[in-house]
Amino acid sequence: MFRDQQNYRAVAFRAPHIEELGDLTCFFPPRTVTKAEQTVPSSRGFEVMHCYYWSPDQFTRAEIPSEFQKRVSGVRYYRYNMYFFQTSSPKGKVFFVALPFLRMALDVYPRIKDAARGTGIRYQTVDLEALLKAVKQNRHLDGAITITRARFKVAGDELTDTLLVSGQDVPHSGVVRTVFPAMDKLSIAAKAERLRLSVAGTSLRFNLELDDAGHYKFWLAKNAYNLPAMAVVMPYLHKEGLVAETTSFPYMRSLREEEEEQDDG
Repeated sequence: MFRDQQNYRAVAFRAPHIEELGDLTCFFPPRTVTKAEQTVPSSRGFEVMHCYYWSPDQFTRAEIPSEFQKRVSGVRYYRYNMYFFQTSSPKGKVFFVALPFLRMALDVYPRIKDAARGTGIRYQTVDLEALLKAVKQNRHLDGAITITRARFKVAGDELTDTLLVSGQDVPHSGVVRTVFPAMDKLSIAAKAERLRLSVAGTSLRFNLELDDAGHYKFWLAKNAYNLPAMAVVMPYLHKEGLVAETTSFPYMRSLREEEEEQDDG
């Protein structure tokens, strides 16, 4: 069954020439983006725009229903959900483009990269090690943000290369507090490779996944009603100085690695 309310990937950036969400359409070819009638709740300092992206390409192996299709000059186009949203940071507005399928991300994000050349755009990622340290030191909004899953890259142990820990509060768990000091004594290093944040203190069920390069991935409920939970996460990340910026587009390596993992699977 076709569903494009599922795991979304998002690229984040600051762009001097972008004033509001609707301006993000400048990164796309004409007539490929239309605004959806459905609205997503916004909050102070956090705005959301639901759009449709039209493409002749099928980005999913699932059958796409006829209501998600149209013909233009004999060419069949498919309609996909896409979300623009923005939040505030000490340096100005931060914009996000969120897409539902890996193949769609591999097609769309390079278009954004090419269209943004020479505009002074600065892409943002999350520093995983700094985030883990902040949460361990209880700098996590009194527990409103917790790390519930962490994958670590292990170095110095010939028989183990990955360590996966999951639970209600990984950084403060007995396993982490006991095992990691013991690993240090054995000269075994564990570097955070993927983290999952859980947002509490809100009625919105929301988990944010961060890959090894600090890129965003999250599951959206129907009508994206849980997306405004990002209004809790992003100010926290910026306030704690956990966000890094770069002028080079950082996401394609991670997407291609994910594509290889899916092919291998």
